[in-house]
Amino acid sequence: MTDHVLTALTKRRADLVTEVRQAEVTLNRILADIEHIDGAIRQFNPGYRPRRPRTILTAPERGSMVKSLLAVMRAAGGPLTVREITGRIMAGRGIDPTDRKKVTYVTARVRAALSRQRQNGTLAAEPGGEPGPQQAWLWRITT
Repeated sequence: MTDHVLTALTKRRADLVTEVRQAEVTLNRILADIEHIDGAIRQFNPGYRPRRPRTILTAPERGSMVKSLLAVMRAAGGPLTVREITGRIMAGRGIDPTDRKKVTYVTARVRAALSRQRQNGTLAAEPGGEPGPQQAWLWRITT
């Protein structure tokens, strides 16, 4: 008796998820268009510094970085560097990896999440690769 209700609810949920993904693609395209227009404005007015429009969809959900981080670490099957983790999170969220500002922002959030998870005992870091000032740390799940 409840099978048809569950089937309908599951289908409706899938439809809504598809709508959200399409809306995210549209939003990202519009934001990219705004950035291009801002670049054109800066060609005529180098001092122009626009403020990015605040929208509900651009505000990260609380705890979303930790969820993404742990999902990436579980799927990895081995230790990863901060750069690898950042790249996988950005790919999973559909963020342009060539945008240096976004890479810097996501990297900072990844580092903060890694630090918190190391304090919690969920993750551990060990030196990897060649020793030196640019030595990459390899992160792994401890549990």
